[in-house]
Amino acid sequence: MAMYMDEVDSESMEFLAPPTRKIKRNHLLGVTVAVMCVMGLAGISHAMQKRATPFEQITMAQHKFMTVFSARALQAAGKDAAKFKGSLELLINQVDHDAPNKMCMNASLAKNKAGSNKDTPLATLTFIAKSGAAEDLAGVLKKMWKAAVKMERDQGGGKDGDGGSGDEMRDAVTITPNKDDTVSFAVKMPPSDEDADDDLTDAFSAMSPKVTGSLCFGRTIEDMYAHKATDNVIELPQGAEAKVGAQFASMVFQAIGEAAPPHSVDRLMDMMKGVAKYKGRQEIIYQSADELTDAFGNVPTLEQEIKHMQDMVKDGPPKLIKHLPALADSCEGLSRVKVTGLPLKYELDVAFTGFHPSDVLASMAKAV
Repeated sequence: MAMYMDEVDSESMEFLAPPTRKIKRNHLLGVTVAVMCVMGLAGISHAMQKRATPFEQITMAQHKFMTVFSARALQAAGKDAAKFKGSLELLINQVDHDAPNKMCMNASLAKNKAGSNKDTPLATLTFIAKSGAAEDLAGVLKKMWKAAVKMERDQGGGKDGDGGSGDEMRDAVTITPNKDDTVSFAVKMPPSDEDADDDLTDAFSAMSPKVTGSLCFGRTIEDMYAHKATDNVIELPQGAEAKVGAQFASMVFQAIGEAAPPHSVDRLMDMMKGVAKYKGRQEIIYQSADELTDAFGNVPTLEQEIKHMQDMVKDGPPKLIKHLPALADSCEGLSRVKVTGLPLKYELDVAFTGFHPSDVLASMAKAV
C-alpha cells in the first residue's frame, strides 16, 4: 500500500488536499475505515512521515465527499431530479454446479422506521471469538487500537491529551466482550456542527437511497484453505455470485462525478444522469475439472497468494504485526457490521455468514 501511495498522481492528490477552512470530522465511516484497514493505514503512516497522518487523510477525503453530497450541492442538480433504479448480477461457476451459498455477505442501506435518533452515527463491528476467548480477543483488539493511536500521534507530532487526532481516535472506540463469544467494536463518530447535520439530513432526504447487495461463494474460507495448494484462485471458491440493487435520485451521479479525481469518471457520471433504469446479469460458466486440463495453469493458487501476503506483513509496522499471533489465537471471524444513527433513521447493515478466516489469520501470524 505504501508503494501505491507513492505512485498516486498529482490530480488524485489534489482530490485529497486539505480544504481552506477548518475541517469538521463528522459522519459516515471515516474512523470505521481506519479500524478495518488498520494494517494499511499503518503502512501509509510508515511511508509518509512528513505528510498528513492517515486519520487526517481520511478526514480530508471525507470532507471533499460530504461537500459535494451536501444539500446545497444536490439541490443545484435540480429539486425534481429523476429517480434511478438499477440491478446488476454476476455469476461465475463451474458447469453443472449448484448456486454458490456456503459463505455470504448481505448488505443493505435503508430507512428503519424504528431506528435510532442518535445525534451522531455509531458503527459497530461484531467479531466472533473462539470458544471461551471473547475476553482474550477484546484484549488483543484494544492493544492493536492503542498501537494505531500511538502511531497516529507519532506521525502527527501529538501527545496524549492534546486534543488532536490521536485523542479523537482513542475516544471514538469502545471494545466490549459479550457472553455469546463475540466482541463488539463500537466506533462513535465525533459530533459535528449543527449546519453540517442539517445539510446531511437534507441530502439523505433528497437522495432517498435504498441499496442492497450480496456476495456468495460455493466454499467457506476453511474449505478454500484446505485446497490452497491444489486449486487455482478461479476454481477455488467453487463458484461466486454477486448481486447489487439500488434506487436513488439521479442527481447522485453528478455528486459522484464532482467528488472523484479530475478526468476520471466525470463524463460517465454526466451520461448516467440521463439513465432511468439499468438491469443486467452476466454468467461465466467454465468447464469441468476434467475438461479444463491446463487451461487455468497460469492462474496462481491461494498458497502462492498467501506467501505474497506474508511478505507484506513482514514489511508492516512492528507495533501492530506483533499482535497478529494473539489475534489468530482468539479470533474466529466477523459476523456483522452495522451503522446506526444516520440521518432520517437510515441504517447500513452488513451481515456475514460462514465467514471464519482464522486459518488465514494463522498463516499471516507465521510471518511475524
